[in-house]
Amino acid sequence: MKNQKGITLISLIVTIILLFVLASITTSAGLESYRTMQVQTFVAKMKVVQSKVSQIKADYKNWKPEAGQDETIHTYCADVLHFTSTSALPENDQKAFSRIIANISATNPTSWSKEDEVLANYFYFDTDTINSKLGLKNVDDLSIIINFETGNIIDRRGVINPKKTNSRIYRQYDYSGGDQLINGKTPNLAYVDDSQAIIDYSDDTGAGGVTGGSGISVNEQYTAEGLLINETRYQNEGFMIRVYLTQNHGSMQRYKIALLNLEGNTTSVNIQTLKYMADNTGRSVWTDATGDERVSNITYNLNEVTFDVNTTDMYNFGIETSNFDVLAVNGKIDVTLVNPPKLAAGMVPVYWKAEENANGLITNVAVELTASETNSPFWYNYAKDEKHWANAKSQDGSYWVWIPRFSYLYDTNAESMDVKFLRTTTSDPYDAQTNNYNIHPSFTYQTAIGTNTKVYPAGQWDSDLTGYWIAKYDAGMEVVTTTTTVDDHSRPIYEYDWRGRRKRDAYGNYIILGYEQITQTTTTETLKVAPGNTIVDKKTYEQVVSLCNNFKSSVSTTTNNLDTHLMRNSEWGAVSYLTWSKYGSKYVANNSTIFSAGMNKADKSDINDFYAEIYSTPKYLGMTTTGNPFGLYDMVGGVSNMVSAMTYERLVSESTKAVTLYSFVRRENRIPGDGIYEVTKSEAGEGQSIYTTWGGYQAEYPTASMIFLRGGDRENTSKKNGIFSYNYMPFSIQESVYENVGFRPGLVVN
Repeated sequence: MKNQKGITLISLIVTIILLFVLASITTSAGLESYRTMQVQTFVAKMKVVQSKVSQIKADYKNWKPEAGQDETIHTYCADVLHFTSTSALPENDQKAFSRIIANISATNPTSWSKEDEVLANYFYFDTDTINSKLGLKNVDDLSIIINFETGNIIDRRGVINPKKTNSRIYRQYDYSGGDQLINGKTPNLAYVDDSQAIIDYSDDTGAGGVTGGSGISVNEQYTAEGLLINETRYQNEGFMIRVYLTQNHGSMQRYKIALLNLEGNTTSVNIQTLKYMADNTGRSVWTDATGDERVSNITYNLNEVTFDVNTTDMYNFGIETSNFDVLAVNGKIDVTLVNPPKLAAGMVPVYWKAEENANGLITNVAVELTASETNSPFWYNYAKDEKHWANAKSQDGSYWVWIPRFSYLYDTNAESMDVKFLRTTTSDPYDAQTNNYNIHPSFTYQTAIGTNTKVYPAGQWDSDLTGYWIAKYDAGMEVVTTTTTVDDHSRPIYEYDWRGRRKRDAYGNYIILGYEQITQTTTTETLKVAPGNTIVDKKTYEQVVSLCNNFKSSVSTTTNNLDTHLMRNSEWGAVSYLTWSKYGSKYVANNSTIFSAGMNKADKSDINDFYAEIYSTPKYLGMTTTGNPFGLYDMVGGVSNMVSAMTYERLVSESTKAVTLYSFVRRENRIPGDGIYEVTKSEAGEGQSIYTTWGGYQAEYPTASMIFLRGGDRENTSKKNGIFSYNYMPFSIQESVYENVGFRPGLVVN
């Protein structure tokens, strides 16, 4: 058998290696060929657009502007053709195009001028407006800006450059294989290096290149891994990146990034390094997250990496593997940190999730977590694009919303309110940026202000607070009916002898065996903050204060660390400031006439449909402080809200934790944070008490001993009520005087 020919082991190994090399070369060549075809398609589409640009420039030469009208082509495009200026784009879109422009400019490209470096010189066109305004029907998947003065056209998505690793092409000029648009010259190629810069593709939905970002439906977000907040698909490479928020500790958020195949299964490609960029760092290049103070506890596990983020900012994340320099997550991750909510005994976290009810209506239903699930990623997220304020449910079924400690900076002329959330009980913001913001006094313990020792900032707690709870709805009264069986002592049951006569005892008294039973029904009213409850009014100030102070026994079985109280004017100010900031929704008016907490709806016969409307219909969600079910309802309209603040002829006593005292003269009461003087713009007339607040809302300041009312009510149809509106009413012991005046309690957990 010596002479029998066969394949040696060495020959077999060499053959296998050669086959692998050949397959690799073939795959690489095929991928490059595919990408070259993509670029050529991109160039062809851009040439079609360029032809239209040339036609518009020719039409412009025949345009005769009106007297005094600017003669530039920019004016022609804006005023005559009504093209969309880039200044009208959302901030994220403007930032995305600005980064592309900056990166192209840095490469010293051909066909580029100083005018091309200014975003305002461009007009924006998406697929629809390319069709409707440019009249091009066969050019799709483009999201472009055009400088009609220079002829530059830039696409937001671009295409992968087959000739240079980790780069993309955004203009037709910048591909050597395509026809040039100007003078037929070979340009200096402007590549954007993906390993050094990340472009925001949050609106991209195309089939090629990098897609994904924010297009995840609500129901897809809730997974066993955590809250899915981003999915980026690298179609050409056959990968996708998923980003999960796995834990939210308030002051720190934990994330997981997984590298998967396009079917969502584990890949054999492992993540080696986590990279990031953040807006407030001022760095425009990828930073290794290892050892960085913003990102900690990084753990690599094959195709996954988990890490903690402990600084508020807008982050770009990317991952480095053995196959790729950097695979970037598509779009930015908004990390907004706040002080975690404090729960009283018996309180449970609640979040709102869209589901279909028994009648086929989509509604956001309350999902209760357990008291041990306070780090759930589903509970809350105060990020400006989420506005999911923390909700909780106390043991009596009342709902509460957490207001975390913050500082603020306001601009009366611009009617703007900027808010920074603060760490624990300090003045340090979670974004680590130095600032001259004011800590909102509703969270602080402070002494008297100014020379008037009787005027205190609203609040005056025994110690500084990390946050507090405010009732989610105007307070209602739940009617509780109790049925018991008792003895009727007027109807005894006697013992009889054999002759049917009642027996007597040794003392001559009839022997009573018992009493006949009767049923007694007792009806009591209990304060409760829940959707659908009839809002309580016609309660005097003293009654309301008593109800709120005693409410803690209903809220929790452990009351020694609780404070329940009538909502203070300073707390109203804090909620209104947060609502007016980027973390809330400004327009929350409720002008309906039936006073039901959460939605003034008369017909509640089918509670399923009632909840479907209150928690899902835009009309009613617009009446919350967040524009979604996570905010506070009924802050404007419906009934006026009585708050713990009043005026006296003279300040006979100091403001306390129970009440803030004001004098009759508004300018003497410049108490910060109360949502009065800081947001009041003008007075109606000399000697009058009617004012205009931010948003054009009407307000009246009391000129005698009065109780403050906030938010306005629907009865005052001649007035424009808003979240900054303030009004007043006289003290009275007559309940009828307080018609259409409601209230809501506050809750502090120490």
